[in-house]
Amino acid sequence: MQKLTTFIGYITAFAIVVSAVFKIEHLPGAGTALLLTGLLLGIYFPIFILSKMSEKSDGKILLSHIAAALSASIINFGITFRIWHFAGADILLLIGLGSFSLIVIPMLYFQHIKDAKSDKIWIGFGALGLQFLYWVFFVNCFIGKVRQYYWRWGSFVYF
Repeated sequence: MQKLTTFIGYITAFAIVVSAVFKIEHLPGAGTALLLTGLLLGIYFPIFILSKMSEKSDGKILLSHIAAALSASIINFGITFRIWHFAGADILLLIGLGSFSLIVIPMLYFQHIKDAKSDKIWIGFGALGLQFLYWVFFVNCFIGKVRQYYWRWGSFVYF
């Protein structure tokens, strides 16, 4: 798993550099290179997360590791879709951030509390802060969609 992670990491880093050079120099194909880089990052992040977390847990891959890897991948695909204005970007971001906020953070929080080596209060504040950021994003997306809906149909109701 380590060799695969390293290999995909090098390919992704190379793609990032190439797409940045293409974009800076205004060369043709810069948009495609950026799109492929976003997709490569969506593949690399889950493999990297699973590799690093399985090292910490003596080679075991837990449900929290899989959930973290999938949510990171979905968030990255959502960001890539958002940059390219593809349909479904908001849904991907809401699902990815929601799964991260509602599933991954509590699982990792309770897993980390079992260790009892660290300060539980600061871990709790960090988890609550990430939950708050997700809910702010969710409410903004939802209210933005409601505003667009009412504006399209000619209603002058503004929330």
